[in-house]
Amino acid sequence: HIGNQNQLPVVKPYTGQKASLNNLYLEQAQTQTTNAYSRQAKILSLEDAIQIAVKRNPNIAQTISTLAGQNANIDVAKAQYYPQLKAGMNTGDFTSNDKGRQLYSVEANQLLYDFGKVKSSVTTQQNKLAVEQANVLISIDDISTQTARDILSLLRYRNIIKIAQDQFNGVSRLHEIARLRADAGISSNADPVQAQSYVEYARSYLITQQNFLKQQEQKLRTLLGFDVSQMDFNIPDEFVKQSGLYDDPEMNTIPTMI
Repeated sequence: HIGNQNQLPVVKPYTGQKASLNNLYLEQAQTQTTNAYSRQAKILSLEDAIQIAVKRNPNIAQTISTLAGQNANIDVAKAQYYPQLKAGMNTGDFTSNDKGRQLYSVEANQLLYDFGKVKSSVTTQQNKLAVEQANVLISIDDISTQTARDILSLLRYRNIIKIAQDQFNGVSRLHEIARLRADAGISSNADPVQAQSYVEYARSYLITQQNFLKQQEQKLRTLLGFDVSQMDFNIPDEFVKQSGLYDDPEMNTIPTMI
């Protein structure tokens, strides 16, 4: 702890881990008089997080419902191939001998040939089914991509905050040294003033990154349905190998192309 509260920032020096891509812990410096803290996070794999986001997203549920409805449309189109039965009841014609009577009628029709009209209708509905299947895949891809990007951004801001905290601590120590040298008459009084501006900039940058981190946490809370401020995310190295970054793309497997 360093004295002279009127000049120096109130954020205490960070004593946690250095910035690292693995085994991240949520260690954020709180503003004003709140002490810095370190909390070991629960670990969730990137794949599990994406599955959670996909299962709870309403847009995907809607596209799946539309897909189920399109399946029914195919059955309706195929129904034209089968015999059509109609039954009804009406009142007899008053100008005939059946006047006033209740007449029942049954009618049966069987399609013999329609020059491919029904077949074309079935094919159209089947193609629409393929479109809806692709729409489901597109929705899943969109949510998966958004979730993965938000998780990577979250980890990025956590590391940036650790680096910014180290930077803040460093300039704070330089400011204290400059102040002591100026008080002792070794250096100019302008040195601590200039060092103070660096401290204020470092503090402002740190707070800005903390705000960005909070925004990413809120985005993931919306996608996953729970607080991720104490959650760590594991990204397996196998993901890079499985991604096929250097393979030729198979166009017929890309949902948008489908």
